[in-house]
Amino acid sequence: RTQSSTAEIQGMVLHRQPRSRNAVEVMERGRAQAKDTVGQAEEAGKSLETLSMVVARIAEMNHNIAAAAEEQSAVSQELTHSIEQIRDLGHDSAEGSRRNAEVSEQVARLGQELGSSVSAFRV
Repeated sequence: RTQSSTAEIQGMVLHRQPRSRNAVEVMERGRAQAKDTVGQAEEAGKSLETLSMVVARIAEMNHNIAAAAEEQSAVSQELTHSIEQIRDLGHDSAEGSRRNAEVSEQVARLGQELGSSVSAFRV
């Protein structure tokens, strides 16, 4: 009976060995895939970190561009105001020149009249 039980157990072990080997192989493949997945997750994490830094840099650049645009707008407004002042000064100068010309004509006429009046008193 012992010999037959031993033979029976040995048969069961031999019968189960291929399945056990197969299970070990499946577990090894699963472990390797898990290791690969961890590596891929680490790479994805690094990529996300790099992407985050790039997005932060872009945000900083956008802020700088907006500040520069604001500054340019302020300078443009100042320039427009200065040009308007120059235009107004030009108009005022032209008006002053016109008035000076009128006064010069009046002075010339008065000079002629005075000259005529003085010549009437000559002896």
